[in-house]
Amino acid sequence: MIDAAFIRQAQANGLPVHVYTINEPDEMQRLMALGANGLFTDYPDRLLELVE
Repeated sequence: MIDAAFIRQAQANGLPVHVYTINEPDEMQRLMALGANGLFTDYPDRLLELVE
């Protein structure tokens, strides 16, 4: 499970956080709000709707 502490620690160590495979919009929003650097998904249209 990816949480804010995991993301902060990884980034503090110079590691970007790219999470896969995230297909639900709610989870996409949650991870973006936590500061994930990137998301892999089978539904890029769903992700695009969130970032536009």
